[in-house]
Amino acid sequence: MWTFFDKSITMKSRLQSLRTKKHKYSWDVLSLPQSVFKVVILGAGGVGKTSLVMRFVRDYFPQKYIPTVEDVYEKTVTLNKDFGAFFEIMDTAGSYQFPAMKRLTMEHGNAFVLVYSLDDESSLQEALRIQKEIIEIKGTTNVPILLVGNKTDLVNQEVLDKTRAQVAELVEGQNIMASETSAKFGVNVSGVFYALLGQIAVVNKVDKILKRDCLTQPMRL
Repeated sequence: MWTFFDKSITMKSRLQSLRTKKHKYSWDVLSLPQSVFKVVILGAGGVGKTSLVMRFVRDYFPQKYIPTVEDVYEKTVTLNKDFGAFFEIMDTAGSYQFPAMKRLTMEHGNAFVLVYSLDDESSLQEALRIQKEIIEIKGTTNVPILLVGNKTDLVNQEVLDKTRAQVAELVEGQNIMASETSAKFGVNVSGVFYALLGQIAVVNKVDKILKRDCLTQPMRL
């Protein structure tokens, strides 16, 4: 499933419309306040992982680059009074000097944001490599994963269109969503995490259906 987000449609309106549609199964997997999700931010060094998190959590953009060891941030994402989630956001190092720690992070993560820089093609390849590693560790493709191209402020429309086409080809047929952001200017940053919330809801839905009906193929909405 491949999706680029239309910025003219807010993530809140998308998820609210999902919740109000008449489905055969309940959408109460994210009822507040019980829902706590561990969101792991992964990607190569210098792509803007920390900047993305800081912009979302504190609406702040750090001007100076300081390599991250590992930090955890907390943020409640709500759509209305009874639908939302509490995110524990783990910002990881890009160097991965401790493979065992990285694997443990992937094992315990509920959802993943894979960040690459739109002005660095090698960082895209690294993000896709990490995606494969997550799927291998989890043992399923039914994992909430969002691929985020950061630094739209550093590229022109031609580069952006070229990268979109390239990414679409690379992940064709895979259960992954994608978007672009500018952490520096706060463009579509909240949209990333609202979209992730929606994907978490879908994946939790699929898991319940699989367990109940013993289906062998994941459902896609």
